[in-house]
Amino acid sequence: PSLRLGDTAPTGEMPSSRLACILCAVLLMVGHRRIEALSKGHQEGIRSVSVVVPCYSHGSTLVRALESIVTSTLHMQEYWTTEVQQQSASKPKLPSVEVIVVDDDLTDECAKAARSFTPPPAVLKVKLLHHDRSDEQASGRPWRRRPGAARNLGVAAAGGEVILYLDADDVYRSDHILRAVGALAADPTIGYVKTRMEFEVPMHPQWGEVIEHVSPINGAVRAEVHRLVGGYLDLQDAEDASYWNMIRTVTSGKEPKRGD
Repeated sequence: PSLRLGDTAPTGEMPSSRLACILCAVLLMVGHRRIEALSKGHQEGIRSVSVVVPCYSHGSTLVRALESIVTSTLHMQEYWTTEVQQQSASKPKLPSVEVIVVDDDLTDECAKAARSFTPPPAVLKVKLLHHDRSDEQASGRPWRRRPGAARNLGVAAAGGEVILYLDADDVYRSDHILRAVGALAADPTIGYVKTRMEFEVPMHPQWGEVIEHVSPINGAVRAEVHRLVGGYLDLQDAEDASYWNMIRTVTSGKEPKRGD
């Protein structure tokens, strides 16, 4: 992120992270009681999962991203039927999975790629959403929303109890959905989960840790926690950092330890 807690901004501008801290303080006063009450409703496990995928200028890699979600879903389904249901006396039902692609592109590249993708219906369903372009038509200029707004639009249309995110130019490991959903299903008192990430480009280890801390694509959050914090703020920068800072303020979660 361009701004983190403790950073300074140019004179006259409020840092995005400071704005997030103000909101966190407000949420902290009401959040914990709400989360304690909500956690009582998760004793029956997780029944549905939504993966939100915003797409801007990455139509060429969108299908690869969607294919990784299918692979990860199949991995969860296989493990769930061979391990979870056989070992649990309550026989928890396999969570359903839906994917919501939010077309935020200035061309029809993302929409065409999404429509060309046809996953097995028994594995998951794919929805395609488009941003309202009336502002663009009125101004006569190309216009797009920022990633946070695209993710909010996707979550608003999501039916899952758990929300995951993936960008159109990234992919999931085959075990990602199982690990994230499994951790939330195992502990109804936590509101989110974070996993480790693998990077295709070399970088300093500390940068990797910073990215893991704020990135949306390695996180899973209960839908009611997303609604409680109000979703992503419409910020020019650091909307990911502010989102996870607010979530960490109002609920506890499971995060990877160094060396995991």
